[in-house]
Amino acid sequence: GQYPALTETEDHVAAFIRRTIDEAPIHQSLGPLMRLPLSDPGRILSGSRSRWTRLVRAASKAAGGDAGCLVPVAAAVELLVAGLDVIDDVQDGDYSLLVATAGVPQALNVANGLLFLAQLVLASPGLPLDCRRVLDIEHTLAVTGVQSVSGQHRDLLSDVETRSDALEIAAEKSGSLAAGACQLGAMLGTDDSDLLNQYGAWGKHFGTMNQP
Repeated sequence: GQYPALTETEDHVAAFIRRTIDEAPIHQSLGPLMRLPLSDPGRILSGSRSRWTRLVRAASKAAGGDAGCLVPVAAAVELLVAGLDVIDDVQDGDYSLLVATAGVPQALNVANGLLFLAQLVLASPGLPLDCRRVLDIEHTLAVTGVQSVSGQHRDLLSDVETRSDALEIAAEKSGSLAAGACQLGAMLGTDDSDLLNQYGAWGKHFGTMNQP
């Protein structure tokens, strides 16, 4: 398929996420809360360019991926990262509009919802991928999340004694998310494991470098 301009891709992903939340089997009052963390500056519903969709799109295009499969995969990454970041904000005591609006218990529940929605969009019957590819993509998304959680675990332990420790934690927390985004995008065009590892390695360096 033809790749639309980047801003058009982000518009498509944003519309897909809004529709996913609207059609999810949830209470009507939960949907607006789920949109809040996705509307923070730099997020897909904020109207500004999103790093995560750009990474998925760039990797997919470079690997010759099918543009018709791009939107749900990018949406899954956006939802995963948003859910993990809500939990991170709560754990670190950082300001969060979601927490300020609904409180910590509701914020954690929203985070759970976002993480499950990330899986739901990839399991949609309308996704134009064969079953084997869907399983591989779901697996990669899960591994991405688990690796980021491991980095957060070390961060919460204050397991930092050297610069090397700090880089390892950043590589697990943010590096793994960018690595996963790149691999997921590339998986739309290739199943070559060596090539996918190269996309992941580049993403890990990029994500580590951009860890706040």
